[in-house]
Amino acid sequence: MIRLSGGRWLWVGVIATILVVNLLAMPRFFNAGDPFTWREEARSILRTGSLSIDSTHAAAFGEPGQFFVINHSNGLWYSKYGLMNSIMSIPPTFVEASITGRVLDPNEISNIVVFNLYNILLCLLVAVILLAITGQYTQSSALRAAYVLACFYATYFWFYQRAQSSEIYQVLFFALFFLLLTRALRRPLETKLFLGAWACLAALILTRLAFAVLLVVPAVMILQAAWARPAAEGRKPFHAFILATIPPLLILALLAWINDVKFGSAFLTGYHQWHVEDHRITSNLADGVYGFLFSVRWGIFFYFPVLLLAIPGVRLFATRHPADAIIAIGSFVLLLLAVGSIPSWRGEWTYGPRYLIAVLPILSLPAICFAEKMLSWRLPLTAMAMTATAAVLLFSTWLQYQVNRLDFWAVHHMAGPFEKSGMDMYLFRYLNDHVEGVILHDLVQHQGHLQGSELIKRVAETLAPSAVQQYQAYVTHILEETNWYWWPPSTKKDAAPTG
Repeated sequence: MIRLSGGRWLWVGVIATILVVNLLAMPRFFNAGDPFTWREEARSILRTGSLSIDSTHAAAFGEPGQFFVINHSNGLWYSKYGLMNSIMSIPPTFVEASITGRVLDPNEISNIVVFNLYNILLCLLVAVILLAITGQYTQSSALRAAYVLACFYATYFWFYQRAQSSEIYQVLFFALFFLLLTRALRRPLETKLFLGAWACLAALILTRLAFAVLLVVPAVMILQAAWARPAAEGRKPFHAFILATIPPLLILALLAWINDVKFGSAFLTGYHQWHVEDHRITSNLADGVYGFLFSVRWGIFFYFPVLLLAIPGVRLFATRHPADAIIAIGSFVLLLLAVGSIPSWRGEWTYGPRYLIAVLPILSLPAICFAEKMLSWRLPLTAMAMTATAAVLLFSTWLQYQVNRLDFWAVHHMAGPFEKSGMDMYLFRYLNDHVEGVILHDLVQHQGHLQGSELIKRVAETLAPSAVQQYQAYVTHILEETNWYWWPPSTKKDAAPTG
């Protein structure tokens, strides 16, 4: 049970802030692509009690195997994504069906307000869990509130709070996993807490298979805790062995059974019918690991700057809370290596390093220790450090605003016309050497005269003048389609992209 330590007003203030901001910032678009797939599976579960999707609809949506795969054992079509995505889509789909009196048919547009409110509820649950976690490391209500709000709005997590995709509940599941596991380790093998941690990890794995690499984390921590405890404190090696081995075996068995039902074999994952080579683990880690750590377009420090404050606090955090540090850092390293070894580590159409977002709020916890240490410095030094910190976080919040104000995939739409014909290297470098917020701000600043923007200048070096004008009209259309539910654009203009 989560206790409201640290003062009632801390919880009320943070939760009220997130509620108000997220209500005001509700998107008016659905995130196209993957979430549509598991919403259809949720509809099928509610409509027929089956995981299979209408074959006519599934076969016509995207390329074969891109979103839905055919089970050659029974001829039925299924969502290729983890079942937990569809399970998490059932509550809003059920509410929507209760309002309309029926489960919507394939291709019918869902109620954006219902799904927005559901996402806000998930955000509030994440905030509650993060507040509970921070209470383990500081008694300062101000630091706890600042940490949670910084994670929510000064990072790319804000984007995924709005995008109706799986990242919001990935953060939820991992944060709850971390909370339960760290609390269990502070007690003499609290079985219920450990089982709860295993259940959260199971939910993560059924969301995205890559999280299976984390199975070793609780297993190692349970065995280490049992071995380290004196017999007088209740060390039970056999009990710990059972607790460390049976749950992961059951999780893998459940995953194998679901794979067999959906794809016809326990060893098929759903990624076996479309661009198979892009989803296989390779021995090449340089591209993915380097990209996640140092590249501008997918680097974790550019999209989650709270990590910059965590780096100088790692040593102090690990000294005070060694087990917690092992869980946080170990989980990140395992996931980094696993995802970084896949050719599709970027996540195709994505905003920032989305495959790692689940662990980043927890990986950033040492920032709390550094902030406490920073507040103990002499006043001038503390003032300068706090000013620099505030400047970094506010700048990042401003970048997130630039991205969230437009269509979820605005930059990808702008790059789209050049992808089939081959993108000019000069333009490619511009798009990949700048975070999306900077690109979009430059365009908005030149909205009345786009020819002055850096993007159009580079396009003009590639296309003929007539094609540049057509592309400029296309970009203007994207910039006018703001993504605020309460403040839709006053005018709508149609423009087609150039090829």
